[in-house]
Parts: sequence; structure tokens; C-alpha cells
Amino acid sequence: MLTYALTYVQGTIIIENADESDRNCEQCDFIKWDSRVGQWRGLGVDYQAIKSFFLRLGCSIDDQLEILWAATKLTSAWQTFALRPYQKTALASWKMSQYRGIVSIPTGGGKTLVGVGALRSLLVPALIVVPTRVLLYEWIETIKCYFMGDVACYGDGCHDIAAITVATFAAAYRHAAKIGCHFKLLLVDEVHHFGANKQDELLEMLPAPMRLGLTATYPDQVSQGKISRTYPEPEQNQLQKSLNPERLNRDPNFVATGPFALTQVQRLQKLVGKKIFSVPIGDLVGEYLAPFIHIPIGVELSGVESTVYKQCYNRYHQFQKDFYRHYPQSTYKDFLTFAHKSLEGKEAIAAWVYLKKLVNFCGPKEGTLESLLQKHFQDKMLIFTGDTESAYQISCRFLLPIITGEIKKRERERVLSDFRSSRVRAIVSCRVLNEGVNIPDASIAVILGGTHGTREFIQRLGRILRLNIHSQGSGENPYKKRAIIYHIFVKRSIEENQRRLFQQVIFAKDQTSSSERALYDGMRQRKYGKKPAFSKTHDTVAPKLYPSL
Repeated sequence: MLTYALTYVQGTIIIENADESDRNCEQCDFIKWDSRVGQWRGLGVDYQAIKSFFLRLGCSIDDQLEILWAATKLTSAWQTFALRPYQKTALASWKMSQYRGIVSIPTGGGKTLVGVGALRSLLVPALIVVPTRVLLYEWIETIKCYFMGDVACYGDGCHDIAAITVATFAAAYRHAAKIGCHFKLLLVDEVHHFGANKQDELLEMLPAPMRLGLTATYPDQVSQGKISRTYPEPEQNQLQKSLNPERLNRDPNFVATGPFALTQVQRLQKLVGKKIFSVPIGDLVGEYLAPFIHIPIGVELSGVESTVYKQCYNRYHQFQKDFYRHYPQSTYKDFLTFAHKSLEGKEAIAAWVYLKKLVNFCGPKEGTLESLLQKHFQDKMLIFTGDTESAYQISCRFLLPIITGEIKKRERERVLSDFRSSRVRAIVSCRVLNEGVNIPDASIAVILGGTHGTREFIQRLGRILRLNIHSQGSGENPYKKRAIIYHIFVKRSIEENQRRLFQQVIFAKDQTSSSERALYDGMRQRKYGKKPAFSKTHDTVAPKLYPSL
């Protein structure tokens, strides 16, 4: 019986005891002969597939990775904790899917506990990767609440490794070739960040056969564009001559742009697994998430601002229209590449950037925000902006604390501590608070602008829907009064379409319970003069001050 040794070297799987003419290796689609080292080599992500291929052939495997993982003793010193029914179902679905797959749960619904449940059930060395430093420490603190052993931090200046290690995307990406062999379970928080950029190499280099992805915004739920799979003749489009579909057929890991590219969902399926479980936000609101009201508020630009806006929009839109008329199957990335090659294109992009700044925080938005701060001066409020510049303007104008990527850990913790203790009642942020920050006391959110569409809206909505679990068992009511999310947008602008997308997310058919659908129907009746029967879960209110809404 042939024996093959599998070893992990620099993010790849090396097949030892096999020469270039080995027929078994030639039949395996997951490995290639590397003449530089004189050995067969495959990606780390294909470790399980390579191993299964040789076992099906009846070969014996000398697996160095399994030996390393077995030598890592993970204690069972876990405290007992209860999972919600849908969290148990998510874990059961993951186990039935051979410990590979993606779980989609709304923000505030307890994705982290699903991950902790996976760690507790398997007791294998695990690596948790997260996008930000804020999430890095949130995960470490959460795991330490239930696990009595060591939890290592890999990122933000720390490079420790233990049986359970939490790392940032950046730190894990830089050192994946060195630390990847230590972990049998890979847990990816906010997995929607992968599948469309060079960070995918992190997941390709890690050999962990067990993979769990967590997200609140799976790509197919947030209107992600599907890239066309049709292959036009190169002569039809000069821009696409370099995009060769034959290369995609030869190399399944090749990620191209344009009509020959794999979609983000297809990439995630290869890197982590299929979506195995999801729960709509409507099923959790009222029982596991706070009920909420969505109030869109439209404002008008001043005469001068409106004129400048129209000029910038027309310049950008005309250039973009001409581009897609000549290159109809190109992507937005192709458009940006083309635009930066000419003065006219650069001016069009500059006009778009100025247009975005104009609507992110104009005069009418400032006045509306001031009114909301006066109205809710006793409530805890999170203010989200479209860019960092607007966040600093609001912070200076209203003397409010700010949290951005430039704020250090100590100052960020102080601001959040003051917010929880009610010493401050409003925080301004651009994107840092979108993901992972647990602020259950916040009940008001004000959205002044955004750049990532419905995905960003869902994440921001989740900031104010979390229940105050610390009050449970203390005699206090963990259910806060109905949360409110204000969306201040500029009428007859690019933000008008964004407002419609937000309402589609809230009342999407596949994410809406029957009671919420009845609420939506009631709102339509109100538009024609009939009084609706408001739901006890959530509502979207159009203020009378803005009848066009």
C-alpha cells in the first residue's frame, strides 16, 4: 500500500514520497507539480479534499497536521450556558454540513454565542479571525466569560498563540504561513468581507478542515450584483480583451474582473462553505431583539447647493453613461480604471466625490440633527455619518464624543464607558461602530449618510436592537422601549434611492413575518386615508412634516 505524507509548508500542502510521474498525484485536481521544490503542492484550503482523494484510492496517509492538532490539548473547562432555539438549530445545521458553512443571523441576534458554542462542542484548536481591533477584544472577553483556559490575542501589537486564538484579518493575513498549521477549526466573523479581494488568500492558506462563517449580511441578502457569466467575443469589447475565459477554466482559483469573474457567493462557498442557516430579522424582533420604528426624514438642499449638486451629478452621470454604452458588460471596477486614464474621467470622479460630501452633511441635515438632539436629550443616541470629515464636524459643532479608526483603544473604551454610565448620551461615528460593538443601552440611531448601502444599514440597525442582557434576573426589564432609527436623507438626490432600499430591507418578503406584512399593508392603506393597525414589533413612520414620504 502506498503511503503519502502530508505536511504544511508556507500556506500550502506538500505531498511527500511522490515523484513527478506519480499517477495518483496526476489524477488529483487539487495539487500541481512544483518544479522549484520538486514536490506536489496544493493550497491549504484544499487540505481535506486532497486527503479524501488519496483515501478513496486506498492509499495510506501520514498526516503531520493531525498529529500536531492531537498534541494540542484543549481543556473542557467550559461553563454551561444556554443557547436560543435558533442558535441550536444553526449549530446542528453546521454539524450536518460536515462542519463547513456560513450562518447568517441579524446583528444583535447572538452570532458570537453560536461561535462559542462551536468551540465548546468540538474542543479542537481554533483560530477566530475578525475584521477590527474592537471585535478582537469583544471576542476575547466573550470567550473568557465561558472558558477557563487561555485565550490568545494575535493582533494590535500582540503575537500570542494558544489553543484558542483570536486574530485580526490583517495580522492573520501577514502571518498565516507561520501560524496556520496550529488550528483545526477556523471561525470567520463578518465573513462577508471575504470573497471579493486579496484577503481571500488568508482563507486559502489556512488548512483548517472545519470552517464556520458568521455574518448578518450574507451577500445575496443585500442586493449584491451578480456578475454575468456569459462570455462575449473579445472583439466586441476592447476593454475585455485581456480577460481570458480560458484562464478561468484552467485555474479555478483565479479571480478576474468583468464578465468572467466568480461571484462573491461562489468564492465564499469554496473558502468557507455554503450558507447553511439564516434567520430573518422579523422572526427575532419583539422576543430576542427590541421592537423598533424606522423614521425617514427628507430635507431639501438650498438653492446654491442644489445647483452645484445638479452640475456635479450631470457631469458624472454623462461620463458613466457614455462608458457603459461602449462597454455594456463591464463592472464598476472597470469603469474606475477607465476613468482614471483621462482628464475628463478624473473630473467626473472628482465631481462624484464632491457630490457625496455635499449630501453627507449639508445645512438642512445639521438643523434636523440639532432638533433630534433636543428632542431626545434624555435618550442614548448613536449618530452615523457617511464620512469621517462629517463625523468630526458634528463632534465640534455639538461637542459630542467621536469614535473613528484614528481613536486609540484607551480613549475608545473611555468613551464607551461614559456612554454606558450615562455621563454622555450621544456618540458620533462613521463606520467603526457598524460591526461588533455591544451597546445595548442605545435606543436611538440617526443615520446622516452611508457608503455601503443596505449592508451598512442592517449593521447600524443592529446597534440599537440589542437587549440589555445584564438586566435579566435583576428584576429589571431587559426589553427597552421601542427603539427608533432616524434616516435623514436629501430629497431628489442619490440618497432617495438608498432610502427606498432601506425600506425594502425592513419589509422584504423573505425576511418578514405575517404580522409585519400586515403592518406594511396597513401603511399602504394609510397612504390613501385609512388608519393602520400598528404592529407591536416595528414600524416605518413618515412624519407629517414631510408629506412626500
